[in-house]
Amino acid sequence: MGLVVSKIEEIEWCDPDRIQSFTAVTSKLASFIQGYWCKPNGEALAVLDGEAVIAAMPI
Repeated sequence: MGLVVSKIEEIEWCDPDRIQSFTAVTSKLASFIQGYWCKPNGEALAVLDGEAVIAAMPI
């Protein structure tokens, strides 16, 4: 698995207690997504599970 980012436009800081679970994720990527967080403007952002991503990387 790889993650390629061409540029970072901004970084969002969120309260971990406000991360909500996905209920209908069936993709192989589901194990790498911690949930989602809604910005004050209503935009939803996927929250990656950094530990799961690192654990899946081959050594």
